[in-house]
Amino acid sequence: FVVGAAGTGRTSTVRSVVKERAQSKSTPSDIILIYNFEDRDGPHAVQVDAGDGPTIKARYDALVEEMVAALEKTFESDSFANEQQELERIHQEKTDALLEDIQEKAKASGFLLTKSRGTLSLGVADKEGAALSEEAYDELPTEEKEALEEKAESLQSGLEDMLRKIRILEKAHDETIANLLRATASTCVDPIFVASQESLQQYDFLVAHL
Repeated sequence: FVVGAAGTGRTSTVRSVVKERAQSKSTPSDIILIYNFEDRDGPHAVQVDAGDGPTIKARYDALVEEMVAALEKTFESDSFANEQQELERIHQEKTDALLEDIQEKAKASGFLLTKSRGTLSLGVADKEGAALSEEAYDELPTEEKEALEEKAESLQSGLEDMLRKIRILEKAHDETIANLLRATASTCVDPIFVASQESLQQYDFLVAHL
């Protein structure tokens, strides 16, 4: 802390003293803060050689830019789109195969099967195979209504089992797509990470962080 009247050379005196003492001291290390994946509010403080801080920051910035550009290019490519579409096609074929059997049973019993938002529902069909209106259903003889209700009850257990199988298929499909995304991203960015690690190999902590 320095006091004195204006114009007495306080600033120049302090600068001179500090400069003189600095000449006998080693240059202090740089301290950089890097992201903490376990606690985003508590970054890691890493000590690096004097002057390396800006270089390391530039390397991290370049890493992010390279990754974003590479990922966008990869996920927008025709090859990735074709691979994903093929998985969607296979999943749809498996789902359709499951539905085909219950659809045939429903049709043979005089019902229509519809699938909407993950649910299966039965509707009474008319002689032409179209959905029977509520008015037309109300006009059916009591015996015919009772027979339809018995058939519907019999089909219901099959529907519940079918929904369970479809959900299992959908879960497996979601996992397959997630694996594709992870594998594609890994193949895309791994070489970028390796290059960055090699450029920072003198700092074990940074290499491990990447």
